[in-house]
Amino acid sequence: MNGQSLSIVLTLSACFLLMCRIDKMIHGVTKKTVFVQHAALAMGMFGSVILDFTAYAEWSNASMAIGVLSFFFFSIGRWRRGAPDGTTRPIELSNEDFIRVHGGHK
Repeated sequence: MNGQSLSIVLTLSACFLLMCRIDKMIHGVTKKTVFVQHAALAMGMFGSVILDFTAYAEWSNASMAIGVLSFFFFSIGRWRRGAPDGTTRPIELSNEDFIRVHGGHK
């Protein structure tokens, strides 16, 4: 399997995983920007694969980059002031857990 074939298989696999993730998002609970964010990433990746088979193959990497940058762009507002609500699961740490997180005994 050459590099281009491997790249295509991995990119299409990532597109499939993104579509599955979008499918599992609950409408009304998940913000619309999160749907758009994942769809933009999937479209950039899928466009990258499609472009590989056209006369514009040199634009394939640009399509992938646009998808990734779009993904980050749509998340700027949500992550600007820290982790958004619903993305963390705060729990109380035991002393042992706290020591492990803090870096051990000093």
